Amino acid sequence: MKFIKIVATILLVMLLTGCGQEISSQGGANPQEDNRVKLWVTTDFGVDEVFTAPVPFRPGEAVLDLLIQHLEVETHYGGGFVNSINGIRSGYTGISGTARRKSDWFYWVNGILSSVGAGDYFPQKGDVIWWDYHNWETGNLIPAVVGAYPQPFINGYSGKNPGVRIMFTPEQKELAAKIGEALNELGAPSVEVVSYQDSLARSRDRITMVVGLWSELEQYKTLADLARKRNKVGLFVDLQAMKFTILDAEGLPKGTYGAGTGAILATGAGPGDPYPLWVVTAVDVGGLEEAVEILTGAPERLERHIGVLVRENLIIGLPAR
Repeated sequence: MKFIKIVATILLVMLLTGCGQEISSQGGANPQEDNRVKLWVTTDFGVDEVFTAPVPFRPGEAVLDLLIQHLEVETHYGGGFVNSINGIRSGYTGISGTARRKSDWFYWVNGILSSVGAGDYFPQKGDVIWWDYHNWETGNLIPAVVGAYPQPFINGYSGKNPGVRIMFTPEQKELAAKIGEALNELGAPSVEVVSYQDSLARSRDRITMVVGLWSELEQYKTLADLARKRNKVGLFVDLQAMKFTILDAEGLPKGTYGAGTGAILATGAGPGDPYPLWVVTAVDVGGLEEAVEILTGAPERLERHIGVLVRENLIIGLPAR
């Protein structure tokens, strides 16, 4: 049974990191200069940068095409698996014995873990494509990240945006409205700001953000369940009413923060979930105001982060190192 589980995990990693086509370089006319996406390549959950730049693309080019135009890429399995980028190789594929380790390349589009191989995802103007090489020893994937903000609220996933819903607890309407106004100005379509309803957080039909103190949000079953399953849904933080404890990639505690601490987190139902759930929360009002200020006044500070805590104008990246 353990062997079967490992094989299944490997197959999923293969799907997410590049299956779909052989490597091919496309010639022809230069891409239109106004057709650009952000291409980021990092390691260790965004800590170390390999390549980060806006790049032009031609309509019909896949994520894999863009990758090989700008970096050195090696594949396995007939071109269907991205085994190496700029010499940073899979620690698992083609390796046996004690040298084998569970480290591979994964990619998100607009902060959503892709459900298809890189040869089968065709980006849109303004998309953010983020490749990261990291450990998956726990076997858990990270379905959504905050590091592409204000995506996915603008473009959505796979060229479709079902709209945005921001929900607030009774005392936090003003802060939620502030985020809604900022997203409207950035071009997010159909932004609605409404009181929190647990059914809408559980069965989502829009890209969803919830805003509230954790002492308020933890009263709702959907959010309480997510907090309990934190290691399986990529949250990397133990949320308690009076303190937040940051966790490393293996789920081990690395530090605890109390009053004045906020958090900006994202998760989803799995790869390719077009309706990710963002959680903007805090230990107290001061921490929540600071988190909202990042979203509305300094969104660039979230770039290439899985999730963050905010405290005293500092960004604490997740997972903890």
